[in-house]
Amino acid sequence: MRVVGLRPELARLRLVAQQVRCRLTVEGLLAQYNVTAVAALPELVRWRVAMLDDQRALLTTHIKQIEQALVPRIVPTPDVQRLLYIPGVGKIVAFTVLLEIDDIARFPTVKGFFSYCRLVPAAKNSGGKVRQQRSKDGNRYLKIAFHHAAVRAIQYFPEIQHFPEIQHFYRLMARRKPKAVARAQVVGSNDVVHAA
Repeated sequence: MRVVGLRPELARLRLVAQQVRCRLTVEGLLAQYNVTAVAALPELVRWRVAMLDDQRALLTTHIKQIEQALVPRIVPTPDVQRLLYIPGVGKIVAFTVLLEIDDIARFPTVKGFFSYCRLVPAAKNSGGKVRQQRSKDGNRYLKIAFHHAAVRAIQYFPEIQHFPEIQHFYRLMARRKPKAVARAQVVGSNDVVHAA
């Protein structure tokens, strides 16, 4: 299904990024002044935090308005209904996937589709050594959407955590890193994507 000129999911993504930046700025100010409460900050910094909170509230309102405009237009379609059955895929991720892929028939192979979604590593070969790095080729919004879906699936669907490949990789990462970092690495790992 091709919806020409409809890109509110990208506008929503940018608003969410701004909202997160506001939150992280407040957390950074608290850390910079080594306090846990906003009331303990100097007066001018409290004023800045208040402005950031107002900005976050406005961004939240705009995000909800975009979501309310999208739902009646796209949710009733059969393609979105099929995507919503996948664990971890919510309405916004389904919208993004549907609108960014456009027509799945344009990908002759699964490898081509994975590459377009930035789900395969790029090779950096030199002097007989093979190194893998993140690829910048492909659609960054699909990468974000699939990463978000994977995080939600691991967090909220316990049956997914029982795949042996995912368990093994998580245990390896959790030995060296905090649990949250290990979970993020499992989700972002291309090895797990290709093993499953």
